[in-house]
Amino acid sequence: MGWMLRSSPRRFATGLRAAGLAAGSIAATFLVLEAAVRLIAPQDPALFDSAAFLRIDPRPREPLTLVPGAKGNYAGVPVKIDSLGLRDVEIDPGRPSGAGRILVVGDSVTFGFGVRLEETYVKRLPLYLPRASGTECVETVNAGVPAAGLTSYERAVLLLQPRLRPDLIVVGLVLNDVLDYDTVVDPSRREAAVGGSVLASANQTLLRLSHLYLLSYMRAKSLLYETGILDINEVYRDHFLTLEPPSPVQARAWASASRHLASLAAAARGEGVPLALVIFPLEPQLDAARLNTYRTCLGLRAGDEALEGLPQKRLLKEARALGVPALDLLPAFRRSGRTDLYLRNRSITFDWIHLSPEGHDLAAKEIATWMASEEVQWPHGRLK
Repeated sequence: MGWMLRSSPRRFATGLRAAGLAAGSIAATFLVLEAAVRLIAPQDPALFDSAAFLRIDPRPREPLTLVPGAKGNYAGVPVKIDSLGLRDVEIDPGRPSGAGRILVVGDSVTFGFGVRLEETYVKRLPLYLPRASGTECVETVNAGVPAAGLTSYERAVLLLQPRLRPDLIVVGLVLNDVLDYDTVVDPSRREAAVGGSVLASANQTLLRLSHLYLLSYMRAKSLLYETGILDINEVYRDHFLTLEPPSPVQARAWASASRHLASLAAAARGEGVPLALVIFPLEPQLDAARLNTYRTCLGLRAGDEALEGLPQKRLLKEARALGVPALDLLPAFRRSGRTDLYLRNRSITFDWIHLSPEGHDLAAKEIATWMASEEVQWPHGRLK
């Protein structure tokens, strides 16, 4: 017994040395792998880090806002925010005589996730836009904010219209704008959504610091969706909710979105500026082959209703009831037959919501053609 007691500290020290050597070996292996990834397949640690320019307003029911004067890299492209808190060049609130101005409000699609500012549909639009009678040029202003929604769009109208005095406000709607806003804006849910947990914070830190972790995370995430360990239908519930069969959750989302859409239209009328809506499709809606790819590779459970464009039809009906002109881009995207309309890069294999430069360009052409129709009116008169 005495020998056992005397030898226990020795065995404990030996165990500690062994554990230390094992930990050191593991750490050295990870350092070697990290160096190898940085050399052979470097990643972009700022790929999904919007902290440099996007902030959460601590006040309840206030939306995300961009930080004036901030700059950084996000989703593989440079991002610069002007003094008004817009992803745009510096905007002169005053305008030369005869100049027209369109304020474009929206979420990350309008903001231009993964594309340069000049590649966004907002900035491509003037290239295809016919001149309005009485105008010498048309300026488009990008007021897109990542993760924004209908409440943010109304706020943008109320804040920016008095400063910029646009002739027309265009709102870029995406299907994830249809959600239950009374639930989403709850402060505790907003905190959780932006990484309030220790685990989420650790994940974000590792994504920023480690190329190896970022590479593994992106590869593992696709595998987890494909195997069903992660359920994409729940992780991105708001994105695909309108593509699901009718349900109480969907009904609440539509009711909430309808109220806020009406409030947005009323805000624009109150400011005395015309409002127009542009509805963007999701990639699985474009054809049966792509819907099947999302079902097979990611486990998407959307039914064939996704191909019928029912959410877009409902939004068009809501817009007509409000007296607001609206454009559904789904038919044009389908007619193009193109397979490169949604964002892809070395880190993103599937992006069902954000457009590629080609997608933005097609959207700009279609919007310009639509705006030259009798449906969209300017104070100057019809675009010609």
